[in-house]
Amino acid sequence: MRPFTRRELLAVAGGVMIADAQTVAPSPEEAARTGAPVRAVEVIDTHGHIDRTPPGAVWPRNVDLLVGDMDRCGTRQIVVSHFGALQAITAVELRDAHDDTVRAAARHPGRVRAYVVFQPWLRHASHAELDRILLPGSPFIGIKLHGAVHAYPAAGPAYSDAFAFADAHALTVLFHVGQGMEAVPGIAAAHPRMKLILAHYAGGSAAILKSVRDLPNLFVDTCTSNGPRRIVERLVDACGPEKILYGSDSVYLCMGSQIARVAMARIPDVGKRSILGANARALFGGRLAPPA
Repeated sequence: MRPFTRRELLAVAGGVMIADAQTVAPSPEEAARTGAPVRAVEVIDTHGHIDRTPPGAVWPRNVDLLVGDMDRCGTRQIVVSHFGALQAITAVELRDAHDDTVRAAARHPGRVRAYVVFQPWLRHASHAELDRILLPGSPFIGIKLHGAVHAYPAAGPAYSDAFAFADAHALTVLFHVGQGMEAVPGIAAAHPRMKLILAHYAGGSAAILKSVRDLPNLFVDTCTSNGPRRIVERLVDACGPEKILYGSDSVYLCMGSQIARVAMARIPDVGKRSILGANARALFGGRLAPPA
């Protein structure tokens, strides 16, 4: 066999280098810039939504559309609440929306988990629904409160049921806050086994964000439809990356822009890894599907 020439040797070496480069996923920032799925880190979306899609809908909001967005953006898992449950005004509507959530999660094993919605004006029905979280194999892994939609204060008596249940079973609560934000630090401190995520609070009060930094069981998510420039960097400065969870609010907000906000933030890659998925792993633990 004849010896390789220098040109041939460089060509072979260059081909190996290119092949190796192709097996390494681009960084989250590079993926976001090129519109590629984020693969370099595990992405877990802690704030999503689904709904039944009525015939002829201009804007479908079903679970299949949501998972399609996840595939395009590189999201491995998402935790959702059902619009029908958030908007329920009867116990039957609440139960039916949660039943629909079970069916939706079953369509996409390992990709979709869910929150039980606690509707404070349906206190007893909501309390009964919480038991779904404890069923073996349940897709429900936490509780969703929507203080703004339900016009209910954080320290209201009905919410105490949800907080006590979460504390008793070491569950995560995603709280779209409304009235009475000043009570939140005390609620978190009084329920130390509960993990409380303040939704859409990236641009919130400095005093509350300080409590997020100081209290071990108080967190904040990233999703917002507006906010100041470099909002993720501001949030990291206020709370630290270990207290922030990625949420997209899809299919209500656009998943692509929400994940890009984190992926392109001017923070270290280790912080992006924490925000995009590692923190969710720590909070939800084995209630999530295992990594792919």
